[in-house]
Amino acid sequence: METNPVTETLRAIYSLHNRFNEIHQALTKAPRILALHRQRVDAQRQTLENASALVLEQKKLAATKQGQLDDGEAKIKKRESQLMECKSNDEYKALQQDIKASKMAMSVLSDEILEVLDKIETLEANEAKEKETLEKFQVEFEKFKADMEEKRPALEQRRAEILEKLKEEEKKLPSEFRDLYNRMARNTFARDGQYDVLSPLNNGICGQCNTAQVKNTISQVYVGEFCACQSCGRILFAPEGRDF
Repeated sequence: METNPVTETLRAIYSLHNRFNEIHQALTKAPRILALHRQRVDAQRQTLENASALVLEQKKLAATKQGQLDDGEAKIKKRESQLMECKSNDEYKALQQDIKASKMAMSVLSDEILEVLDKIETLEANEAKEKETLEKFQVEFEKFKADMEEKRPALEQRRAEILEKLKEEEKKLPSEFRDLYNRMARNTFARDGQYDVLSPLNNGICGQCNTAQVKNTISQVYVGEFCACQSCGRILFAPEGRDF
């Protein structure tokens, strides 16, 4: 049994719709993916700034404690020089106790400085890791952006070519069906920026919404009449290999 011309036209239009939609999705999806790449870069940059701030904070703390240690050690040396100037044994012992207490405090302060320096080393390693991650994200962002800009003209050209072919195929539709088709096509295109008008009839079931059709609708579809799915309203057609 020969394929009805209307069926052939609907198949061709459906194929063009799918190709157009694929390109449309690629063109609209790419900017969203690029935005996600940019957000990831921005988030990682903030993470790096936070890591750097922690390093700077600990370095300031280390500098402050080192200053306290230097001052304390200078005071100890001054008190040690004052020992020979003591006029009494009690004064000498009191100064010795003061020096001993100060040395103990400086020892604790030295340990604290070592702890801070160890912490700085760990934080700097983390800072370097976050910087490396940021550089990686920036490279991926720039690469995707360059790829998108390179591919966009070709995709837009293909889309324009498909639209021209689509116009030619649409002219083949019977005039009594063309207005219905055009109205539905305009509505779906205006809503989604792509086409969602046709659906293959697979074993009596709408290929888009999986709704079983009544026998009369199935018969009409296979003789090339315009029939809409009883559920989703898409125009049904017989796919390849399903002419009768």
